Parts: sequence; C-alpha cells; structure tokens
Amino acid sequence: LFPYTTLFRSDPNNVAWVQETTWDLDALTATVRFLPVQAAGLIHAEATIDVTTDGDYTVRELRGEFRVKIPLVGTKVEKSVVGDIGTNLEEEADLVAKALGID
Repeated sequence: LFPYTTLFRSDPNNVAWVQETTWDLDALTATVRFLPVQAAGLIHAEATIDVTTDGDYTVRELRGEFRVKIPLVGTKVEKSVVGDIGTNLEEEADLVAKALGID
C-alpha cells in the first residue's frame, strides 16, 4: 500500500482542507478551491457556486469535483467527504434561515 493509504484507511472521515472562495458579487457566482491540509498531492477538489432566484426563494447551487488519487480506498474517501459537504451545506442553510428569522 502507498504510505498515505494508512492515513485514510484508519479514518476516511478525517480529511481536512482549507476552503478558498472567490465571489463575483455582480454575477452572483463564486469559484471554490479546496486546499488539502494533509496528503495534498493525492487530493484534488474544486467547485463553482451559482446563486439564483426561484420565485420568493434564493437557490445556491454548488457543482464541483472531489478526487482522491489512492487505489482501492480513494472512492470510499470521496463518497464520505462529498456526503459530509452536503450535510454541512444543509446545516449552514438552516443556520442562515434561523439568523434571518425565516426558519
């Protein structure tokens, strides 16, 4: 096994990164780079965010790619991290709604 596989095999949920988001407020879009804290050469992640309106609602759409370049365990780590991102976005949306008094 590659040296880094032990890192992910021990706990695939223990993956950390710094998120760098650059907003274009006129276009209501953003580009997102994820800078891995560990195993930087093995992880690639990037995304875009589009903010649109749908009637009385605001919609934030996140599209991107997250890849872990480790044979056998990379897919497991990818699924775990992507699932966590979805959960985090839902929690963030709930907190924003609560702060705005629209929960």
